[in-house]
Amino acid sequence: LMQELTDKQRRSLDLILTAAWRLNDLTEDIMLFSLGPDERAPVADLGHVVERVVSQLRPLASSRVGIQLQLLPAGLDVDGCGWLLAQVMTNLLLNALDAKASQVVVTTGVSRLHEGGEAGSGWNTTYALPNTQVPGEEWFAYAEVSDEGTGIEEKNMSCLFEPLFTTKTARTGAGLGLAICRNITRDLGGNMRVSTRSGVGTKVRLLVP
Repeated sequence: LMQELTDKQRRSLDLILTAAWRLNDLTEDIMLFSLGPDERAPVADLGHVVERVVSQLRPLASSRVGIQLQLLPAGLDVDGCGWLLAQVMTNLLLNALDAKASQVVVTTGVSRLHEGGEAGSGWNTTYALPNTQVPGEEWFAYAEVSDEGTGIEEKNMSCLFEPLFTTKTARTGAGLGLAICRNITRDLGGNMRVSTRSGVGTKVRLLVP
């Protein structure tokens, strides 16, 4: 049947199927949200969460933006509810898609808090939470979203996780995304690291135990 469809019909069918999957995921999230903290699943597969979020948001990417996945082949179980992790990853991926990049790469892995950061002239790094709150030698699972977009100006780095701060227009951003991500990450016992260079790109790494 698919072979008999035109390209336009295939694209329309893809959008319908994607919307149906998103509705199913939303229903699951609402059911999870209605549960008490002790009733929610204490462990989630971070790689599975990332795959779900990317599949939901891929249709929103323009034809000029590619999303590449580089996930660990094995499961990556972490502390925390999948729907909370999905909310963080959705915000990070939407920010990357807004960065006017031609390529967005999403990776998962395991590292310490300060490993894997960009070094060198022009790169700036900040954390969502003070390093004194998160042990630097502890191992974390991570999901990282990187883009080769416009980057973040140095003057804005200290304000990234502040509520209502945004560099977007009023139509595209309310300045709550990263603030919400910070609070979720804090509650999960992890941290977030942003490494950026203006005009080169940005890497945002979510680290959770």
